[in-house]
Amino acid sequence: MKKSKIAYMADSAGDLYPVLEAEHDMAFCVYRRDQKKGVVLDGFNCVEAKGMKRHRQIHDAYVSSGRVAYALINSAVRIDGKHWDRIWRRFILPKRAQTVRDEFEVSRAVKKQTLTLMAPSRSQTREGMRAGHKRWKDAGGVRSTAGDSTEARKNRTTRLQRLGVHHRKKPEMAKSLEA
Repeated sequence: MKKSKIAYMADSAGDLYPVLEAEHDMAFCVYRRDQKKGVVLDGFNCVEAKGMKRHRQIHDAYVSSGRVAYALINSAVRIDGKHWDRIWRRFILPKRAQTVRDEFEVSRAVKKQTLTLMAPSRSQTREGMRAGHKRWKDAGGVRSTAGDSTEARKNRTTRLQRLGVHHRKKPEMAKSLEA
């Protein structure tokens, strides 16, 4: 039997669960009280993660400083012959949710808002990104600068320059349960 390419991610308690792509969009509310409990630069305890954890199906949540969010959801699933009662689902953060996250880390001026996490498109899935990277490498691996002036690249600001905070650390991923 061929094993599937499943990644495993630890929750805030350190238990490993499989990561699968989200199949549907998910909406949740962020309240002012989430700001007081939220921790800057902590993906498990940021304002969005606090709002996601209030949903009754979600046991844990992780929001990266990029475009990705993970939710540990109740779901009876069998992967590679093992039964899982919870799995991580990988969502894409729309620009509005990214703005809320960034404003919270700078000014903490977030009011009650309903945010939507989107299921990734085919090219945004982990498998689609791997395939796109492979196509890019096969085509020579050279970054195209068409329409991108050198001056524009020099004027781009980093997250630290824009917001005054560093990136959050990436979630710990494992390729197998033994890791």
